Amino acid sequence: MARVLKSRLFSWVDFWFAYTPGVAEIVAGRGYPRKRICTVFNSLDTDSELLIRQLITVDQIATLRMQLRMSSTAHLICYCGSLYKAKRLDMLLEACQLLRASGMELHVAVLGEGAERESLEKLARRAPWLHLAGDIRGRLKALWLRASQCMVIPGVVGLAVVDAFVHECPLITTDIPGHGPEIEYLADHVNGLKVSNDASSLAGAIRSMLDDASLREVLRRGCREAASRLTLANMVERFAEGTLTALRLPHYRRESIRIQPSNKPKFPKHKSGSIPMK
Repeated sequence: MARVLKSRLFSWVDFWFAYTPGVAEIVAGRGYPRKRICTVFNSLDTDSELLIRQLITVDQIATLRMQLRMSSTAHLICYCGSLYKAKRLDMLLEACQLLRASGMELHVAVLGEGAERESLEKLARRAPWLHLAGDIRGRLKALWLRASQCMVIPGVVGLAVVDAFVHECPLITTDIPGHGPEIEYLADHVNGLKVSNDASSLAGAIRSMLDDASLREVLRRGCREAASRLTLANMVERFAEGTLTALRLPHYRRESIRIQPSNKPKFPKHKSGSIPMK
């Protein structure tokens, strides 16, 4: 029923606001007119995040590393997001254990809260290299992200990719279905890495990121470029332009889809759409 309703909604609305170009292509692929689709490039308040990031000092990062009991040669990577199964935290920890077993001095910071917190706490009690920062925001989140050499989310990725860009903390993820539309922003080996869906491949990508300073610099440069485009101001401007366009257009009804009056849901005569979310 949900699939049928979602399908019919494509033609019931007068205008579509798509998070990303890929979402716009999905809508247009259903035969919806492109002139009635606005791509907003969904993002965060990147300007505010950037200002906070610039306030973090080298001394603050050194203090954090000391509090974590990290040596001068130890690596720090992070996870940022809610803690639930679709994020594949089990794969992240498996990859990290593979790297540590090979002799790499690696620490992992987990930023976020959720259902997986309890199991992570049990592991952290016997794994001093695992640090649970909790649901942190603002300056404290910026500090952890600046101190980390990369962000790793093996499972589904959404707006966290924008956080990675703003804080120049390149994201590593896996090539799986189910990512949020914002995964489009990640360009492999340009501003992040996307690898096969297994712990060994993930571990290899993390090792490449940590061992290859030139690769990190390329990806950080790509992060800066992406962050400069994915601004809240750009998103708001596109939404405003789309709204004005929608108001200028007449009502839209696709003639090829006719719903019997008795079966048609009671939608307003003029309604703007949003992207279909899973």
